[in-house]
Amino acid sequence: MIPLAVPNLTGKEREYLAQAITQNWVGPDGPFVRRFEEMVTAESGRKWAVATITGTAALHVSAFALGFAGKAIDVRHHAFPAARNVFEQLGCDINLVSGGEHRGGENHDAALYRHSGWPTLCDRAPAIGEYPTEATLECYSFAANKTVTCGHGGAVVGDDESLHDELRRLIRQGHGRPGLFNYRMANINAAIGCAQMERLEEFRDAKRRIWDRYLGAFPMRERGTSRWMATADIEVSPEKLAEAGIEVRPEPSGGISLPCSTNLTEADQDTVIKACEAFLRS
Repeated sequence: MIPLAVPNLTGKEREYLAQAITQNWVGPDGPFVRRFEEMVTAESGRKWAVATITGTAALHVSAFALGFAGKAIDVRHHAFPAARNVFEQLGCDINLVSGGEHRGGENHDAALYRHSGWPTLCDRAPAIGEYPTEATLECYSFAANKTVTCGHGGAVVGDDESLHDELRRLIRQGHGRPGLFNYRMANINAAIGCAQMERLEEFRDAKRRIWDRYLGAFPMRERGTSRWMATADIEVSPEKLAEAGIEVRPEPSGGISLPCSTNLTEADQDTVIKACEAFLRS
């Protein structure tokens, strides 16, 4: 099976994991967490980063810190489920809208949310290393299918130091701690993330190369410059492609995402292109 999007763990992941285990520091905080936050800060173009256990946790604590709870929020019809679920959990008055510059799930790199015109929260999901936005806070995901992965993880980035302090406080739940959420990233996850971040440019180049090659064969949907997912504007049967050993994903906002792992070989991509072309002709 040619998978849709899987991690590329051929760097220093084993070495850094071994270090974390040898140091007996696999839980929250730790030296790899601090290093990972520094790397994310540098690539985000913002002043600080707070690592979290998941991308959804990053969205949740950010929306809470920005006072979104109970407020009216415009949510695009094809918004990513994580953000929409967060707003529902916070009791927001969700106004489903369509159109606009940032159309939820149609834009991988920047889905923007606000209440009463200010402040703003931007779901950057896989777009680490891309242009910064003017949002008050931006959230990244480092799940297993993202360009860079921690196995499980996320991060909040921003410039306001008071929000930085508040986020640190909120995610430090535990005995004798004042936090509301147990959302800190584990050192063992950050160890993987540090190895991944060291190869960010390589991974970004691979995603763009794969996307451009598909563009030579099919019309492609523009979903952000990170090219995290390569979504073709074609209609093919996922079931028939699965029978041919190819994993794809139909997108709610239209199109079908094709295999785009950063270690996808040209031969495998040729196989995907030929199979899709054969179904389109039939």
